[in-house]
Amino acid sequence: MKKGLLFICIIILSGLTSLLLLIKEDKPLIKEHPGFYEQWFDWKKDINGNIPEGKYATYIAHDQAMMGIWNRRAGKNPIEEVVELGPKSVAGRTRALMVHPDNDSILFAGGVSGGLWTSMDQGANWAPINDHQASLMVSCITMNPFNKNEIYYGTGEPRGNSATVPGDGIFKSIDGGKTFTQLPNSRTSAFRYTWVVKHSLVDSSTIYAGVSNHGLYHSIDKGQTWSKFENSFGSVSDIELFDDGTILCTVYGSGIYKIIPGSEVFELIETPAVGTLRKIVIEKCSKYPNVVYAAFEGQYYTHNVAKSSDGGNTWTLKSFAQSGNTYSGYCFDLAVHPNDSNKVMVSSLGIRWSTTGGDSWQYGEIGHADHHAHAYLQSNNRDDILLGSDGGVSLHSFANPLKAIRRNFEYKVTQFYAGGYGPEGDTWIAGTQDNGTHRNINGVHSKVHGADGGYSHISLQNPN
Repeated sequence: MKKGLLFICIIILSGLTSLLLLIKEDKPLIKEHPGFYEQWFDWKKDINGNIPEGKYATYIAHDQAMMGIWNRRAGKNPIEEVVELGPKSVAGRTRALMVHPDNDSILFAGGVSGGLWTSMDQGANWAPINDHQASLMVSCITMNPFNKNEIYYGTGEPRGNSATVPGDGIFKSIDGGKTFTQLPNSRTSAFRYTWVVKHSLVDSSTIYAGVSNHGLYHSIDKGQTWSKFENSFGSVSDIELFDDGTILCTVYGSGIYKIIPGSEVFELIETPAVGTLRKIVIEKCSKYPNVVYAAFEGQYYTHNVAKSSDGGNTWTLKSFAQSGNTYSGYCFDLAVHPNDSNKVMVSSLGIRWSTTGGDSWQYGEIGHADHHAHAYLQSNNRDDILLGSDGGVSLHSFANPLKAIRRNFEYKVTQFYAGGYGPEGDTWIAGTQDNGTHRNINGVHSKVHGADGGYSHISLQNPN
């Protein structure tokens, strides 16, 4: 490829697409024309040196249009020349999970920087819904119980690790999750990091969103416009809704708040003293909604758990659930069996299960460390539960805490930090986020290290 033609192609494609062509070029051209990404950023940034809010979708639409021009001119999309090398059964950090309420086989999972994926066979196989959205940082998901074709997901990771990714608002589907569009009025700084999104149980047009550092928002017109609850504040990390319209929400570092139907007044609920408040997660029992549990992020592998039997008005402190770590707010989840209010699960680095309403706890098989989300299957008396973790999706059971089955085939949302390639063939080595270091030697894949993989390299003189 001649240098002049390559430079024209890069201008046409712009952005990350142009970077792919660099692998075809020789060293002199890289030296002559350094900084293609810096040039693209310089074209797009505003007077403050930032990409303007809400412009990501505009730029992506422009890039797609330019790709169309390239296809018509050359008859070939250079991205189609990229060959995926795997691995196929290694997933990554999953913060959003949902099971279709009418069909256990249909699952939705959102990966951090990996986008939204769906499975039609209960996780045996997965496929991406859209790899070209303005944001692939899926953090939470909900469905309209009055119209199950309407699905919403939020973006942005409020509390992450070294690979934290901001989002770009809330996305909506009106065709059961086949396609999604970005809600224009959610493209603001308030929705860059969304903790939780929940659909009202009493109104088909109302959705709630808890965001980082901006309080609690709601929309009464299916996401077209959004307004903030007047006296809400801080980072709303969890929301629980009731059939009478009551709202419970938790504020990081502050406590649990209640909003009565028809009001926007936040009422702080008195809870047992648990020391320094951090992240709080809450959930009610579906069959017995007056029974609500709250788990309070602790330190040194212990979490306080409290139980309410009157819908969250009064609380009783239960025994510690020892499932944490010193960074447990990054990975912290609570699940209550939908039909048995005495069965509770608290997960963080590991998992602890209780069948005694939180009075005692037992260890469980973790599947993978660092848990973020859960969703219930309808069959088997709803004993089965899916968990989202840094290792993707796994199947667990309230009936058997020692059961854990990975559900990650073709769920390709692994974050790769860095890697290296060999001198010939499909030989590579790469480090991932919390999924170790992997290598592939001419199609034979193996894992060579655990935890967080780092920088790695293959000698181009001696590939062994």
